[in-house]
Amino acid sequence: MKNQKAFTLIELLIAAIIGICLLSVIALSVSTFLRSWSFFICRMERLEASRFAVWKIASEIRNCESLKPESNANMLVLSIDGKEVAYDCFNDKLRRRIDGYATYLTETGKISGLRFSYPSSGLVKFELSVADRWSDRLFTAEAALRN
Repeated sequence: MKNQKAFTLIELLIAAIIGICLLSVIALSVSTFLRSWSFFICRMERLEASRFAVWKIASEIRNCESLKPESNANMLVLSIDGKEVAYDCFNDKLRRRIDGYATYLTETGKISGLRFSYPSSGLVKFELSVADRWSDRLFTAEAALRN
């Protein structure tokens, strides 16, 4: 019999073990990356919703005719084109009501608080809090009535 060259059973087992270890490291890396990506997307959606809410409230304050006397620290009530527009935080969502009909500008859990203050006539300062289990963010803005 001629001298045949081939892998022994031990060599094949060692190669299989090394291959399995490499595949498990790759699978763990992909899993960690996907978890991080999901976390990042969730935070970006939350921040985007908050920035939109701040922009929407500020633009309506600038374009409103007057502040209604019902406005307080938890609710802002404006008069825009003869309609009553109110903003408040309800069930961790930003609620916008126009003449009693409610719409929500954010999804549940996107914001954790909304506070209004009225430092001077025609000026509204508001704070929108965004909280998740990793951090708290506070968006503060001021807007003045144009009229």
